[in-house]
Amino acid sequence: MDKMGYVNYTTTPWEKVNDCPILEQRQQFYKLNHCLCQFGSRVMCIQQRIFSDDAQECVLSENLTLQDVPFGDHFQVHVRRELKNVSVDPPISTCKVFLGIAWQKSTFFQERITKKCMQNFTKLLKENTELIVTELLAYKNNSLF
Repeated sequence: MDKMGYVNYTTTPWEKVNDCPILEQRQQFYKLNHCLCQFGSRVMCIQQRIFSDDAQECVLSENLTLQDVPFGDHFQVHVRRELKNVSVDPPISTCKVFLGIAWQKSTFFQERITKKCMQNFTKLLKENTELIVTELLAYKNNSLF
């Protein structure tokens, strides 16, 4: 997680939600390093994942609360990733990422904060996705005979 810019990363184990066999939830806690966020904010994230019955699709939803940023208690960042196996031979998968900001309280700076959060998280999500793809390809190439 250090490669992604997350410092002091901790997570709880995945747990079933309300005895639902396809829905699991966990919490993550980490701090964004100062290169990613000028405030170096602490993040509390609730993740939920849902697998399809055939295990070919997965939806990962994240609700992030930024704790050390101005007006951080006024909004949450929502990230949704939809992962799908398209083909087995050759192995092809797709990943769609959706990003949004939900405001609980209004503020004069709401438009500016929304714009800045969307820019920073879009950049962060792109970089993280590229890093994951690079790591997966390196793992795949190293595991060949």
